[in-house]
Amino acid sequence: MSTPTNPVELAEAKQHLGIVHSDRDDAIQIALDAATESFIGVDNYLGIDPTELTDIPAPIRQAILLKTELLFDTDLPDKMAHERSIDNLVDPYRVRRIG
Repeated sequence: MSTPTNPVELAEAKQHLGIVHSDRDDAIQIALDAATESFIGVDNYLGIDPTELTDIPAPIRQAILLKTELLFDTDLPDKMAHERSIDNLVDPYRVRRIG
């Protein structure tokens, strides 16, 4: 399974995380790829075409950043609040499947 091209760049994720050094770039990229895959990967419950990732709505981009933070920062104090924020951001974009 290949990870789709990421609509959020590593530099943007680092800025969101408040990280200026490159010591953890690999770990951040892994978290970023996993976050993206969770929204646009196999299940693609948002119905986003993985070949058209240049025009992702701002709430989805923010959800990817929050999910990246959730996966990267194991000491995050309120993980449930992050999860709720992510759900609130992506809920209007969910593709509802019947049957």
